[in-house]
Amino acid sequence: MGDETNNKTQQEHVNPWKASDYLEKWNPNAYLIYFNMNENSFFRPFLDFQTSNTSKILDTNLNKKQYRVLEYDGGPCRWSSLLLAHYFNEIWFCKFVPSNLESVQDWLDEKLNAFDWKPFFNYTLENGQIFRCDVNGKHSLFLDYPDNKNDQEQFDMIYSSFCLEIACPAYDIFRQTIYRFSNLLKPDGILLISSFINATSHIFNCNTFTDLPLNEEIIRASFENTGHLTQPIRVSFDSKCDPLHGITDDRMIINYGFKILGETDIFREYKLDYFKIIL
Repeated sequence: MGDETNNKTQQEHVNPWKASDYLEKWNPNAYLIYFNMNENSFFRPFLDFQTSNTSKILDTNLNKKQYRVLEYDGGPCRWSSLLLAHYFNEIWFCKFVPSNLESVQDWLDEKLNAFDWKPFFNYTLENGQIFRCDVNGKHSLFLDYPDNKNDQEQFDMIYSSFCLEIACPAYDIFRQTIYRFSNLLKPDGILLISSFINATSHIFNCNTFTDLPLNEEIIRASFENTGHLTQPIRVSFDSKCDPLHGITDDRMIINYGFKILGETDIFREYKLDYFKIIL
């Protein structure tokens, strides 16, 4: 009965997200200026926690410099790129909002109107790819990647920061996305996602954007039910709620797991029902 109630609750919690919310209302320049130029910004403690702990995770689990990482959305900021560049030869960026993608491309092209990252760092990789993505894609996570082989195992790591709770309109899409991530990883590859827990919305630049409430159990089950990811390891950070930004729960959590070979027992039991959801 408990599992049935939990599943029903998960199905009923749907993020009323619309593409137009970000395509029409999102301002990447205002976001970059606020979160990067304001030392007292609401997000700074989370950024410090995220970067320091991600660095510890990679220092512990990577024996040598890896080949390729997929940075799956996360807005126009390049803090994660600075961190990942120390560990990977190639960074592949993919973003849903075209204005976020343009902001990154302008910086890579050294255009005069690009956000000036030099006060923070002056380093980028020459190798990599940049393209659009969408978790709601019927056949792929990528919208305009030219190679049809893009959904094969090819990444040593997939990194997603404060994206999935915003992008996923429902829990089945979240589970499907984690499953697709696992298919993109090489054996022993790392999947690392950072999320706010139980957040239902956030406010920026006088606009409210809805979130899909995530918790530890939903994330854990989504990792396990892929059949080829280890149970996630969690690192959490608690902070006082900030009603000004509309985030209902300011608790942040990092979850990471590894790609394994073969199917786990839990996946074999869950497989038929799971594929009914994602197909």
